[in-house]
Amino acid sequence: MKTSKYGIVCLDLDETLFHTKNHHIYFRPKLINFLKYLNKYFYLVVYTAATKEYADSILNKIKWTYKKKEYVAKDIFSTKLYRSCVTSNGKDLRIVLKRLLNNRLKDLNNIPKSFLVKKMKNKNVLNLDHIILVDNLVHNFLDDQFFNGIPIKDYYKNKKDNHLVIIQDFLKKYLQQIKKKPNMTLKSYLYNNLYKINNSLKIEYHKPQC
Repeated sequence: MKTSKYGIVCLDLDETLFHTKNHHIYFRPKLINFLKYLNKYFYLVVYTAATKEYADSILNKIKWTYKKKEYVAKDIFSTKLYRSCVTSNGKDLRIVLKRLLNNRLKDLNNIPKSFLVKKMKNKNVLNLDHIILVDNLVHNFLDDQFFNGIPIKDYYKNKKDNHLVIIQDFLKKYLQQIKKKPNMTLKSYLYNNLYKINNSLKIEYHKPQC
């Protein structure tokens, strides 16, 4: 199946895309541009420790118009995973893949099967090569999924914050490179360039040895 999208991007919400305080919502700068761009080239997933009611109520407030059509952020995601899907060890992207695969079997999405499963020793196994998570909490990245994660600094109310722009540019470079190297995966790109995005975002932590 041919697709114009190049992977699956899971997004955390609180302190990643927005911050809430005293019933007021502070959206991270350039949030709408970020969502519009990602939605064009990637399948999007919400993966949050928040409740469904809370998360959906805020996503319903993020709206934009394109070619006289109104879009609501809640509707652009292939699926949304809430608090009950977060494990004691963090956010397991295998849970995301299982949900997307199950929804695909029900014709609820058109994500290529190759993005979800791959053959290993003549068996179909969940494919972590085409999926990443953007989250402000590094401990949400499981140890064996460390190179599926882009950490982002906590957002509160800084109007000069440019982290979404940096991540968007980082993913834009992936799209440019995949044209030259069609066998490159989102995970391999992140593995080879995680230090660059971390330097740009000024993230400080020690990555595990491979």
